[in-house]
Amino acid sequence: MPQCPSRRDFLGLSAAALAGLPSIARAALTPDLPSLKQLARAKGLAYGSESDIALAQAPPQYTSLFMSQCELMASLTPWSRVSSPAAEASVWEDPNISFALKTGLKLTGGHLLWYESLPRWFLAIDDRQEARDAAFAHIRATTARYAGQVFSWNVVNEALSPRDGRPDGLRLSALLDHLGADFFDRLEPARLTRYYVRRLENLGHRVTLEPCPV
Repeated sequence: MPQCPSRRDFLGLSAAALAGLPSIARAALTPDLPSLKQLARAKGLAYGSESDIALAQAPPQYTSLFMSQCELMASLTPWSRVSSPAAEASVWEDPNISFALKTGLKLTGGHLLWYESLPRWFLAIDDRQEARDAAFAHIRATTARYAGQVFSWNVVNEALSPRDGRPDGLRLSALLDHLGADFFDRLEPARLTRYYVRRLENLGHRVTLEPCPV
């Protein structure tokens, strides 16, 4: 099945295309078109993206495009960079976080738990309660580090995968094996305001997501 371009693909291709045009031609392309963030805001939404490169060192055309189109910066907060439970306070930080805070972009989309970004020491835990305690400690440490600076979090990123065949729709993964399905029921569902899933349009399933009250 053909893969649709992601937000990053769009921004990257757009920046590359704009960079190859004379400045006058670039300006003529979009003289009156509203930005993506303006279109989203008109629908009561906030639009943003992540970036695979540090915006502070990116080509000016790319950074300018990102800033003009986005009001959210999807930051990277990989748990896999935490070498041990004691290292939570000194974890690697995405350089785009400081850029976002300095330029007024709202932080969003940091993955607190993700099946593709689990520390080796966590995977070595063979006691479910110990694994759950470690997960909650990580969530508390990371959210405390950026308290008051984040628009929204991806508490569990890409938790669903209907094609895996579970009745509850949860993705088969080491994260599920270590934490158990009922762990996800304990993550304050009343505070859910958004859900992120990769390639939702290509799952081949009808999925309905309803907003929860905050």
